[in-house]
Amino acid sequence: MSKFFWISLWIPCLLVGIPLSASAQPSLEPSSSRQMTEAEWQTITSLWKTDPPLLEPILEQSFAVNLQGYGSIFFLSLFDSSSPGQPQTLTHWLVDGGRVRWELPMSEELTPLSYTPFSLDAVVFTELDFDGLTDIYTIASYITGIGATGAIPFPVVTLYQQQEDGSFLILQEVSLALTERGVATVAEAEEILRKEMLFLP
Repeated sequence: MSKFFWISLWIPCLLVGIPLSASAQPSLEPSSSRQMTEAEWQTITSLWKTDPPLLEPILEQSFAVNLQGYGSIFFLSLFDSSSPGQPQTLTHWLVDGGRVRWELPMSEELTPLSYTPFSLDAVVFTELDFDGLTDIYTIASYITGIGATGAIPFPVVTLYQQQEDGSFLILQEVSLALTERGVATVAEAEEILRKEMLFLP
């Protein structure tokens, strides 16, 4: 796991969505984010509206964000039912200019296809590894639908590290470690990432 650790005196800033009114300007300062407005959603509905509906946007966890390597861009979170014969999945898109620039990867080790997403509880834009690029982590609740506890939601934490080319990779070992410990809130994640895993300031 140590290959993911960097030590630096530079102190990054945690980015969280700040709700603004629909009349607010969409431009953002570098390294900032806010929830998307209804007007912004309307400009990109063609990306996810189908008949029958296969994608369900998660409005409260979708943001306008200024990401290093992308500039001002939309981060869309959606429940995806587009794969025939497969359970619903949780997906995240980076959208710019009316097109999907990047879809964040998925990990079957973290979220096997037998898992069904129950809720998306947090999206955090931050600087995990001190390289000047904006990283992302999510906390989502899933159910298995199997056995006596199959209907009880449990949290899964997924850390996405931005690469120099703008792509994102899942920090698999760290994500599994946080998930196995049952981390369910941003406060818990920040505590462990900072004090035990040497991410964050």
